[in-house]
Amino acid sequence: MDLVRLSWRNLWRSKRRTLITSLSVAGAVWMATTFLGIAEWAYNDMVGKSATMGFGHVSVAAPGYNDDPSISKRIANAESMAKAASAARGVQAVVPRVVGQGLFATARKTTGGLLLGIDPKRDTAERNLFVKKLEQGTALLGKDGKVDDGGCIIGARMAKTLQLELGSKLVWTATDVEGEIVSEVARVRGIFQTGVAEVDMGTVLLPIDKARRVLKLGPEAATILAVFNHEHRASAAVRDAVSKAVGPGVEVKTWQQTQPAMASYVQVDRASNEIFQLLIGLVVAAGILNTMLMGVLERRRELGVLLAIGMRPRRLFALVILESVWVGLLGLVLGGLLVLPWAYFLYSTGIDLSGMMTEQLEVGGVVFDMTLHLRLADAHYFVIPFAVFCLTIGAALYPALKAARLEPIESLRVLD
Repeated sequence: MDLVRLSWRNLWRSKRRTLITSLSVAGAVWMATTFLGIAEWAYNDMVGKSATMGFGHVSVAAPGYNDDPSISKRIANAESMAKAASAARGVQAVVPRVVGQGLFATARKTTGGLLLGIDPKRDTAERNLFVKKLEQGTALLGKDGKVDDGGCIIGARMAKTLQLELGSKLVWTATDVEGEIVSEVARVRGIFQTGVAEVDMGTVLLPIDKARRVLKLGPEAATILAVFNHEHRASAAVRDAVSKAVGPGVEVKTWQQTQPAMASYVQVDRASNEIFQLLIGLVVAAGILNTMLMGVLERRRELGVLLAIGMRPRRLFALVILESVWVGLLGLVLGGLLVLPWAYFLYSTGIDLSGMMTEQLEVGGVVFDMTLHLRLADAHYFVIPFAVFCLTIGAALYPALKAARLEPIESLRVLD
């Protein structure tokens, strides 16, 4: 207890130095929270958008579908399997979808692209990016809540290229499960714009029941079950739970496996972010080490007297470490006062960088949101303060060893 009180009093013998060192610790908390929080928000936003474009955070498909997608590789009992998957731990929603290739034509032009059969009642804006990005029209649901079986939703670029507008006819052609070429006419009920040229040019959404009938898939069939969970980091655990719930005979994969381009970007960017934060941490640690070492050297005579009157080196070592503990705790308190309003601002309002960008930033077929927000996983609220506190203690180890190894007589002679 005497060492604790003594270490606290020692700090305030040089108030300016103590405050500067504590503020550097607070700055480390602020920087770690900011960079990590913005990065985690960006990852969650991009993965979430990518998931709502088709495959979900976890996908259930027929064996071999992900390696070689084909309309013939389907899940015949998709609806009953979706109910089973919905009961798995961590699952928020399960949406059956029919994904295939098709040709889309008008009297003037023809283009190819992705055919996506959706359930308009379950594919809400929260689960489907195309529905969320509707600029014109409706999401294949009438005012009475009935599905518009003869409607379709197309991208803005396709509408411009094929000269289509709401109510226009679009002929779509695809190959059914028997290998026969089938064609149907649909009226444009909605036009979306994601900002990705390839997506807006080559994606058409149809009611899933219509796609099932025309492609002869079966009344409950689907090529993909898109499974959604609240956090992209939890996808592996959700995959295991869903795999147990649906049983054998299907492939259950996470977004990292079905969306490798996005997974690679997140992995590389996270590694870069960690290296950057490590470098920042080393700079902060060097500053703390320099400050603590200066404090030890300035008190060399005093520390030599303590050793001369019988204080053990290990207690002197503990004294310097306790001083760094107080600095770390004070820095965490200041860091909390600094971070809380800043984090709330980022979480609720964010920083809009769109005015600084001449064009949209696209990652893995997803447009990056240029209004930056902050998001932290539950573990980060413990990890960040703990890591910064350990950094502070680690930076004080050398000054503490220096103090413990002082020779009393030499210290008194040098400073006399």
